[in-house]
Amino acid sequence: MSQEEVYFMQRETDNRTAGDLRRRVLSTPSRYWSIDDLDDPSPAELRELSRIVQAGGLVRVRRGLYWRGALTPFGMSPPHEVATVQALVGVSGSGPAEASAAAELGLSTQVPATAVIATSRRMSAPPDVAVRFVTRSARVGRTVARLRPAEIALLEVLDSWEVTVELTVLEAVARIRDLARSEVIDFARVVRASSTEPALIRARLRALLMSLGEGELASQVTRARTRRLTDEALDLFGDAT
Repeated sequence: MSQEEVYFMQRETDNRTAGDLRRRVLSTPSRYWSIDDLDDPSPAELRELSRIVQAGGLVRVRRGLYWRGALTPFGMSPPHEVATVQALVGVSGSGPAEASAAAELGLSTQVPATAVIATSRRMSAPPDVAVRFVTRSARVGRTVARLRPAEIALLEVLDSWEVTVELTVLEAVARIRDLARSEVIDFARVVRASSTEPALIRARLRALLMSLGEGELASQVTRARTRRLTDEALDLFGDAT
């Protein structure tokens, strides 16, 4: 095979690869595209991404991350703040905190104007996105256990229960039970992550699991050294037992 034939075969392959990528990108509005989505992208795919950006089919957020919104008469729709945060931070090890955690789990009707997100590393808020990051770098179990956002929200809400949860304890526990039954929350995964959580959260997680009839899982949560925390946690969830 001559060099000319090899060249044209490679060019045909590159054109086909670029065309496949263009069709994938343009047929999926309202999502982020990352270089990682391409699984070792070829030079042809990288060039095609640049062409799509130049043509207005993608918006570059930062190096290697692009937004494909729905096209409207006024331009491309902006990304939802939650989608932006998840794309920038990643899902594993990050999730809603404080009032955002309670809203995520349906334990409160108050949706904060500024989303609060717990992350495993220090993050700075991107411009034009109403978000505040809180660092939980010592709580490495969340990343190791690959907690999902709702599972992180559960740990966070246990830390701020008195000021963020609007429901009665009985209603809140019933809601958490429903989330587990629908597999939004996996208690076993949360328990695996709990070893690096503060004593207050561990004590409340044990008490919550006991109130849900999950005694075996509760026994796997490391006890708080302070008896006071254990007693207060049992008092908090006593009505739901």
